Amino acid sequence: YGQVRPQFYGLRPLHLFLQHFGLRLAEMDTVLPDVRPNGKDDLTTLRWAVRANSRSGFVFVNNYERGRTLPAKEGVQFQLQFPDTGKVTLPSAAVTIPADAHFFWPVNFSLGGGSSLAWATAQPVAATGEGADRTWYFMETPGVPAEFVFTGTRVVAHRGKVSTRGDGYSRAENVTPGREPALTLNSSIKVVLLNPTDAEQLFLKPRQTAAPTPVAFEAVRPAGAPRKIERRVGKEC
Repeated sequence: YGQVRPQFYGLRPLHLFLQHFGLRLAEMDTVLPDVRPNGKDDLTTLRWAVRANSRSGFVFVNNYERGRTLPAKEGVQFQLQFPDTGKVTLPSAAVTIPADAHFFWPVNFSLGGGSSLAWATAQPVAATGEGADRTWYFMETPGVPAEFVFTGTRVVAHRGKVSTRGDGYSRAENVTPGREPALTLNSSIKVVLLNPTDAEQLFLKPRQTAAPTPVAFEAVRPAGAPRKIERRVGKEC
């Protein structure tokens, strides 16, 4: 009793996502791709699906199966067609999905304060603050370059490079993880990209005032290796 198992941390990013964005997900329908695995032994076709409404969604990718290794998938791009917002192709360039990878990426994800995330190759985790002063936390996808693509948004990259290609998008490319904001949007909104370890140990303290929610890492610590407790019983006279 009282031992913190690795699964406690492994599930935290998912639990935080559901706490902060579960309502968005709950209102979305499941959409399956045109090309799907032809059976459980098809290891070459990428396993993915989308939860979406008429404007936005999440791309879910699972290249993991317990008991056997699914090979990396090369040259992957996703093309989605939304009734209200049209076609979206992501990422900007084809990527390789690593073996054993599993993740989900946002598409047409509203960040508030006039900022719109067209897509990101990073998994949303949580958000703190209100309105134009919000901070958004994402978890990197190991083995895939982190790209954040915006529409109608002024982007300043503290870690990474911002580019425009005349297609209406502002791209923050090769963004690296860290505990401090990687991007600032419209002068006030912050984007933090965490590595998986930090994302698993992200704890958002309860808000007591209108001030930004403080953040702590490693708020719960493992109890360590089990210790053997011996009881010595003396001889009775």
